[in-house]
Amino acid sequence: MGAACSSPEDMAEEKYLEREKDQRLMDALNTHHEKHKSTVRILLLGAGECGKSTILKQMKILHKGGFTKEERDEQIGIIRSNTIDSMKQLILGCLDLQLAIEEKWEAFADDFLKIDNDRMLSLYERDMVISIWENSETIRAAVARRSDFYLLDSFRYFLDRVRVIFKPDYKPTNQDILQSRVATKGIVETKFVIADVPFVMYDVGGQRGQRKKWIHCFEGVHGLISIRTWVYGHMLGFMAILLFYGRYLIDLRLIQVVSLQCRAIMFVASLSEYDQVLIEDPNKNRMIDSLTLFEGILSLVWFSFTPVILFLNKNDVFQEKIKVSELGRIFGDYHGGFDAKAAQEYIRARYLECNKDNVKRPIYTHFTTATNTENIEFVWRTSKNIILCQNLEATGFMIT
Repeated sequence: MGAACSSPEDMAEEKYLEREKDQRLMDALNTHHEKHKSTVRILLLGAGECGKSTILKQMKILHKGGFTKEERDEQIGIIRSNTIDSMKQLILGCLDLQLAIEEKWEAFADDFLKIDNDRMLSLYERDMVISIWENSETIRAAVARRSDFYLLDSFRYFLDRVRVIFKPDYKPTNQDILQSRVATKGIVETKFVIADVPFVMYDVGGQRGQRKKWIHCFEGVHGLISIRTWVYGHMLGFMAILLFYGRYLIDLRLIQVVSLQCRAIMFVASLSEYDQVLIEDPNKNRMIDSLTLFEGILSLVWFSFTPVILFLNKNDVFQEKIKVSELGRIFGDYHGGFDAKAAQEYIRARYLECNKDNVKRPIYTHFTTATNTENIEFVWRTSKNIILCQNLEATGFMIT
């Protein structure tokens, strides 16, 4: 049997085709690089109800023209479910605290716990929910002790609006949508442009049981060096990474995002959870857990020279809670009583103490209310400027 041989003309043609293929690949890579090199990528990580999804909604309001009709329609079921769940949580709280619901509502309360969250209330059910919420002394007593059981932060907002929310022609307002709560699953990507600078926000959901995967993504950064080097050379220009107070990471695809160049860390913690425990671990205080996590993030070598933007969120809930729940019950070295300003500064100081290994690194702190569009617009403007200045300095431009 003989072996087929290529002629010199055929070999020259093959080399030409290979060079053409390589050039097309490089052209595609260069086009992708030029398109994305100025994109600011923002990773939102956080625990359930820490406020990250609310901030993402605010970006849609501020920079994408608000919510589409389809998005508003999708929120109707979520908002109604949140409202039903809020009343269920209060009833269950009464049971846990051994507070007897008044006899005239007792039977309804028992039946209400059995209904599905994702359905329309009948007129009778709606009126009974309104009656219990507005008139029950037992429910008021449970609200006063809300730190002793789980209760949605926006419970009061939704229960005050039962008449509106369960109208057949109900259309959610922006504030209704901002107050709504649904667990984020997977990775939700939102793109927007500010002053010709493209931004991409990644909202990440998950469970506390998978936190080890989340920490592993950062602790294993040495193993990501080759990926990062390839990214710098061929792909994306820079990224601002926003680490929202959290225990969550569910998708190892985040390694691809986390491995991009980091210009700033934004860490969001809830001010109002100082007297609450984790749902997953009733023996663990939420704020202490947050402080531990924050210190762990700051100790990572990867972020040694990275400025930190700290959002102390849910200031509105905190301002109401501190009037009746003293911070000193949980933190023995706090002696400010029910003074909101003193409590704020104490909590801020506790977070700043976590930076003990790198006192030269700046930490920019803000007290925020994620459901307040004006507040988030102001804080985001400041944070965005920090992120963009860091990028200019990193790419060789002087900021004056």
